[in-house]
Amino acid sequence: MKKWVIGIIAVVLIIIGVVLAYYSKQNYSYSGKNENSQNDGEISQTDTYGVDYEQENIDQDSGSNNESSFIGAPLNLALPFDVEDAGGGNEFFTPFGLIRHERDKGYGHAGIDIPLSRDDEIYAVSDGKIVANYPATDGGEGNNFEGNNVVLLITEGYRQGEGWGFLYEHIDLISGINVGSVVSKGQLIGASALANGNNHLGLVYYFNNFKYVKDPRCWIEHLNSEDKQRLLAKWEEIQVSSKFIQSWNSTFEDGAYPYRALLDETNYPNGPQLCYEYGLNVREFA
Repeated sequence: MKKWVIGIIAVVLIIIGVVLAYYSKQNYSYSGKNENSQNDGEISQTDTYGVDYEQENIDQDSGSNNESSFIGAPLNLALPFDVEDAGGGNEFFTPFGLIRHERDKGYGHAGIDIPLSRDDEIYAVSDGKIVANYPATDGGEGNNFEGNNVVLLITEGYRQGEGWGFLYEHIDLISGINVGSVVSKGQLIGASALANGNNHLGLVYYFNNFKYVKDPRCWIEHLNSEDKQRLLAKWEEIQVSSKFIQSWNSTFEDGAYPYRALLDETNYPNGPQLCYEYGLNVREFA
């Protein structure tokens, strides 16, 4: 074979290698838009909705395929409610991560239950699309409560029917907002439907046509810095109130006190928190 032919083949192989290396670096970006953005000191990416998300690849296990990965959780979220509405008169908060009763199935609470009053306004935490709106149930089928459970898709996953979403439980969407509606960060989308209770709010990864969830996150850590500071300032007021302390001290479920141990300053010197390690079990059985 002539030398000039060998030279051409070598050049082609080098070009192919460079192209493959480039696309392997881009495999975490599922959209055509791949802009670097700065977010509170963290490097993030921006998706097609303009939503910042963590720059990470996490192995995915949806039960049938372990080879793909899903995109990092969204950042810079807005509060889903007005801070001053938090408390709702009963001041009973259920933190993220805690195993409270048998219905948690040993995994932990995948969101934060915030006591709001009926008709308190609910907002979109990010730009996104409403992908689910169905009757609220607690503890399984047949246990119906006021309002609906609504899922706001924030960032789409690599496969259809999956992505990071924010779950609002026990709310009513306002007129003009339905499944398929595209909404903007901070936009009014609904209102609390509970006369007396807690609105579960959670950031999770949905898959299998948005029917199943995994990798729940403490969404407080994904708020923009201003909203996070506002919420934690409100929490500092609530956690020392006698009504709140009494609620965590006396709540009894499935034969145990699930919150009482968290009031022990010896073991938890920072006081009650809105988020704990996922799967924490401190139940005191009677």
